[in-house]
Amino acid sequence: RALPGLLPRVLATMACITLIPPTLAPGAERMVENLLRPTSADPLVAPVVGSADCDFTRLNQLPRGHMFATLDIAPTVLVQTTHTVVTGGYHRNLVKMREVIDAFSGDPAKAEALVRSNRSDYLVMCRASGETSVYAKRRADNLSSAIDQGHAPGWLVPVPGFADGALLVYRLR
Repeated sequence: RALPGLLPRVLATMACITLIPPTLAPGAERMVENLLRPTSADPLVAPVVGSADCDFTRLNQLPRGHMFATLDIAPTVLVQTTHTVVTGGYHRNLVKMREVIDAFSGDPAKAEALVRSNRSDYLVMCRASGETSVYAKRRADNLSSAIDQGHAPGWLVPVPGFADGALLVYRLR
């Protein structure tokens, strides 16, 4: 735009289009590759959730309710079911996101109060989710680890058909 003549402006634009992309291509290619293929060596990179390991459409068998779900599976629950969720990783409500993280990975004595304060009908967890492995590293005796090991607290009742396997669903007692 700063060039006064039409011809110099067109030539400068053509140079930008033809010369700059080849110099950026290797870096852009690596960036896209890293986004599409997360490595299992990085514990903070979650694998793709919603595969055959956790068939979220099965949740449609349950009466419609409000689900306390891990942040990574919440969007899939919303898209594939008629249920609502407390929050998801896409939200900007940091207070609710913190409550979900603390309930699953924090002090197990406080988990029940956090889940109940969100008026949840169900608690949902996918064992195939990378988020649960991250939670286990935060604190070994947390709610997520207890559920994963088959030791859900007494205030959670396993929902028939969802008591084992990758997709776990509990009703609040």
